[in-house]
Amino acid sequence: MITEPISNLILEKAIDLRALHGLKTPDAIHIATGLIAGCTVFITRDQAWAKAGVTVIEPQELG
Repeated sequence: MITEPISNLILEKAIDLRALHGLKTPDAIHIATGLIAGCTVFITRDQAWAKAGVTVIEPQELG
């Protein structure tokens, strides 16, 4: 597991994601952190994350 400290850049991206896609604050922070860290796929059961334009895979799809 990789951890990433919260930075102003992450918080600014999270604010944008919240404003544009109506995401909850914790979700917006998670997505912003992942995007800035270079993540291209997110594993979650929350399909609302796909509204942010990220690729979402549900855990059961991993086989």
